[in-house]
Amino acid sequence: TVILYGQTPTAFLCNLREWLFCICFTLIFMPLFMKTYRVSSIFQSGLNGLEVTNIKDGKLILYIMGCLLIDLLILGIFSLIELKGIIYIDDSIEEIHPLMDCIKMHAVCSRS
Repeated sequence: TVILYGQTPTAFLCNLREWLFCICFTLIFMPLFMKTYRVSSIFQSGLNGLEVTNIKDGKLILYIMGCLLIDLLILGIFSLIELKGIIYIDDSIEEIHPLMDCIKMHAVCSRS
């Protein structure tokens, strides 16, 4: 996603940045949270007696995919309601010649 922020924004890139940011956040942090959940459940079961709690990797992956599905649903709803667009902002006026000025503009992603 960092590479996309270096590009000149278009309407498609603005929306893609938002989607990739949310999806990457989920894919980076949810496995860490699921591992913490697994360790916590092991220690909690140790306090209750000699029960052995075994949480399989497949179950944790299903939880991660469920969170990813929720992200995709929320992003899809937001994209259907209102897509991001581009607005142009005047930066500064640079004098090229005593009779000419150049106005610098840059594009910014924004909701309409």
